[in-house]
Amino acid sequence: MSPDEPLAASPMSPALDTARWKRTTTYQIYPRSFADANGDGIGDFAGIRVKLDYLQWLGVETLWLSPFFESSQVDFGHDVSDYYAIAPEYGTMDDCHALIREVHARGMKIVFDMVLNHTSDRHPWFLDSRSSRDSPKRDFYIWRDGRRGKNPPNNWRSMLGGSGWHHDARTGQWCWASFLGFQPGLNYRRPEVKAARLDTVRHWLAEGMDGLRLDIFNAIFKGRVVRRQSVLVARRQATTTGRGSFTVSEVAPTRPSSWRRCSSRCGPCLSSTTAKRSAWRITRSR
Repeated sequence: MSPDEPLAASPMSPALDTARWKRTTTYQIYPRSFADANGDGIGDFAGIRVKLDYLQWLGVETLWLSPFFESSQVDFGHDVSDYYAIAPEYGTMDDCHALIREVHARGMKIVFDMVLNHTSDRHPWFLDSRSSRDSPKRDFYIWRDGRRGKNPPNNWRSMLGGSGWHHDARTGQWCWASFLGFQPGLNYRRPEVKAARLDTVRHWLAEGMDGLRLDIFNAIFKGRVVRRQSVLVARRQATTTGRGSFTVSEVAPTRPSSWRRCSSRCGPCLSSTTAKRSAWRITRSR
């Protein structure tokens, strides 16, 4: 299947209705704290299922689940170590399937939160990438030499403040992270990375999910690494972002004043246009 081809509805999911997302009432669920069915002090899929009738009575039409994939849980699910596995504290794959079925049985939809910008530093890809400069997966992430040995490659700042570059003593290079150091950013200029993450999305669509909420999608493509990024260039590149794509996502602001504010704070998120024009048409509404 070409990445540009629209995806058909999965066997477990009703026919896709893209117009629905413009009018649906959505309720976000953070699985860890929402409802605990087994009494271990951590929310789980079984707890969510117990609350479905109540949520339907409230008028909820779509459930949006925060990340529940296997994770080191340093950032409570936003540091994914296995995109194909369920964090054991939330249940099993069977529990996930049961939740999807019961949501659909009530005429409701279910959306999964996909963290595509980065992985956990415990993800097998990163462990391999970090092992050697010669690793086949080295450039699955963004590694660069420092300036004058001890300084970061450039002046890019993380979205949380401070440099987004993190030094790795083993290989002597710096790795980019848009957020925290244990969340290394993926390099979507590598075709294998894009293809693998699209396969992940297709997998979960086949499991029955009805759509995606794309975490920090505006940062998924980074500007090409340069020694220093001027704010002027950041503003000029940022304001070229196109319109027309539909995502339930942290999309970048569209007002010029907001763009200036964002770009002056963070250098790398210069190529969201590239992301919007690429293969990510799974969530397009037209």
